[in-house]
Amino acid sequence: MKISYEWLSDFVDLDGVTPKDAAELLTRVGIEVESLTIIDRSEIIIGRVVEQKRHPKSRNPLWIHQVDLGDRTEQIIAGAPNAVPGSLVPVALPGTAVPNGKLVKDLNIAGFSAKGMLCSAEELLLSDDHSGILILEGGRPGDPLTSVIPNQAIMDTEVTSNRPDCMGHMGVARELAAGLDRVMKADFMPAFTGKAEPAGRDMVQVSIDDPDLCSRYIGGVITGVKVGPSPLWLQRRLRACGVRPINNLVDISNYVLLEYAQPLHVFDRSKLAGGEVHVRRARAGEKLVCLDGIERTLTTEMLVIADAERPVAIAGVIGGDESAVTEATTDVLLEAATFNGPSVRQTARSLGLRTEASARFEKGLPAELALAGARRAAALISELAGGQVHREWADIYPRPQEPIRIRLKPWLIDEVLGIHVPLEESEGILVKLGFHVRILGDGEWDVLPPVFRLDVSIPEDLVEEVGRVWGYDRVPPTLPGRRHDKWTPSAPSVGRRLDAARQVFRAACSNSCVSARALFGCPTR
Repeated sequence: MKISYEWLSDFVDLDGVTPKDAAELLTRVGIEVESLTIIDRSEIIIGRVVEQKRHPKSRNPLWIHQVDLGDRTEQIIAGAPNAVPGSLVPVALPGTAVPNGKLVKDLNIAGFSAKGMLCSAEELLLSDDHSGILILEGGRPGDPLTSVIPNQAIMDTEVTSNRPDCMGHMGVARELAAGLDRVMKADFMPAFTGKAEPAGRDMVQVSIDDPDLCSRYIGGVITGVKVGPSPLWLQRRLRACGVRPINNLVDISNYVLLEYAQPLHVFDRSKLAGGEVHVRRARAGEKLVCLDGIERTLTTEMLVIADAERPVAIAGVIGGDESAVTEATTDVLLEAATFNGPSVRQTARSLGLRTEASARFEKGLPAELALAGARRAAALISELAGGQVHREWADIYPRPQEPIRIRLKPWLIDEVLGIHVPLEESEGILVKLGFHVRILGDGEWDVLPPVFRLDVSIPEDLVEEVGRVWGYDRVPPTLPGRRHDKWTPSAPSVGRRLDAARQVFRAACSNSCVSARALFGCPTR
């Protein structure tokens, strides 16, 4: 999974922390960063086109531009005509290497000097679009391009199967904040709710036929939207994570998936027959033309989202083409749901289709995450697509997620890790990771894991949380204590064999998972 350093800075203060520092810290706390790619645009400056005219001698269509660079005006020739006078454009001067590797030279083209290059989005590694010059939305002539478009550092990470919350930038930022001993900037649950009348739950009828396969389904109605391109900042972040921008509504759903790890889907509400949504198993022989244009035959083992007449999406995997958002869409239904992980995995495997959504559902998402994702997406749709969000969404939640409370004897942390961690630091680590800690009268801790941490259920899990953030590298390699059992004739030879085994384990490892420490009495890799 690709993680944007710039995006992480929305949630945690990274002042003084380089991308390399962040990558090393994340690997230490358990999110392995396999590679780090830095896109440097610091040599590109902003220019304003003051004059544009056709090149009089060139065989191919070329345009001569006079470009204001703040302290001077330079003549630059380009093959695209879209940089009209008044346009703010990215300029690479002679001797500059643009991000895609091209070296800019001082040229003479058919008798006219060219003192640089006007850059396309493709040349700046912002997108695959090389059809024209990138027109900037702000900035001043002479300022570096990084004043409006920052450099990018992209981390390619490997997330373990028990941490679906870390398949989104907010989850990764929380780990980074804990490792840096800093406080998160943003709350997990946005406060945004709709206000438009009538109530959304009266505008769409939602039912779940199989609660074992769908534990929650939220349907938010948003009217009066205007479908169009997303702003450049949103497109840039999607592309950095390997997602192609489509339109503002689809892009917002993908953005929230990458931010919160909660998959979403946006239906054109006018294309849902009967204004109904049924979460049910597919019927034998049903077919669906999916968003990728391929018609797929469904089986009764697959969960689908259906309207009053036919399936409109394959639950947790992919939407249908007939109900998709288009430029003509004005009213939408925003879906945020929680689907059974094994069911989604089996469906995706049967169809030979693994998507960003299915990759997250397969790991087992918490039902409480659906509401957080829906609120975030609704706020963005209201802001970027002009939609009116209706109050009181349809929210079918037959089996609410039960909180788990864990009693922890804090001295267990030292016993299992084999090193003293000050109690206030242990508590601080848990709090920064989102846990609620209450100290009881007998000295034990009553710990409530956050709703997005379904993998934490026993005291040893809490010890592991403290250990990985505290740093397993701080645990000294030591031999375990020897048992002094009653002597038997075989005891001396057994003891010698155990001594040899202890030496092997000690030499082989210096860092460990908590479970191995508990079993062997020493850290093992």
